[in-house]
Amino acid sequence: MARNGSITAEVALEKSHHEMDVWKQTKAVDIEFYDILRKDITASLKQQDLAEYERNNLVAEKKSLDDMLAVIRTEKKTIESNIKSKREALKMVKKRYKDVREKKTKIDRPVRAEVILILEKY
Repeated sequence: MARNGSITAEVALEKSHHEMDVWKQTKAVDIEFYDILRKDITASLKQQDLAEYERNNLVAEKKSLDDMLAVIRTEKKTIESNIKSKREALKMVKKRYKDVREKKTKIDRPVRAEVILILEKY
C-alpha cells in the first residue's frame, strides 16, 4: 500500500514537471515578447509630442499587456507551487514507505509461490 502511494506520488510529480515544461515552451516566449512590447510602449509614452488619443491608446494597450503578463505569471506560480507541494508529498510518502519496509520482518515479507504451494499441500 505504501509502495503504491509512492508510485502514485512520483507519477503526479512527473505530470507536474511535464506541465511546467509545456508552460516553458509556450508561455515563456510570450512573457519575453510582451515585456519587449511593454518597454516599447513605455518609451513611446515618454514622448512629449503625442496626441491625446494616441496616448490613451498606448495606455490602454499597456494595461492589457500588464493584465496578460499578470495572468501568465500567475499560471507559472501556480504550477511551481503545485510542483513544490507534490515534491513534499512524495518525500513524505517515501519516508513512510521506508519506515514500513524497516518495520517488516522476514516473516512479513512475501514468500515464493513454490513455498506457498508446498504448504497448501500439507
